[in-house]
Amino acid sequence: MNAFAAVPDNPQAKASAATLRARIETLPLADKVRLLTGETSWTLFAVPELDLSPIVVSDGPIGIRGIEQVSTEAAQMPSPSAVAATWNTDLAARLGTLIAGRPAVRESTSCSLPW
Repeated sequence: MNAFAAVPDNPQAKASAATLRARIETLPLADKVRLLTGETSWTLFAVPELDLSPIVVSDGPIGIRGIEQVSTEAAQMPSPSAVAATWNTDLAARLGTLIAGRPAVRESTSCSLPW
């Protein structure tokens, strides 16, 4: 699928997509391949030519691990889908209170959550 196929139908978005496409086309093949791979298990490579900083990804439905290659101490709770499958609203409320009581900020990290 063409990644640019989902560009909204407005002139500014189309112009931005065209500019990005042109900039990507100037990259050597090796740099294009690097866009599809990871620098570490949890980060994608930066591409200074595109003004693209490293992007940190996470796999968990129950939290963000961070970018360290060593294990860090973390609370392990059931995933939200497992809790929902119990239909136990008291359990869900208790876990929600526990999670809400913990800060979601660590160092200078910002996080986009799906809800």
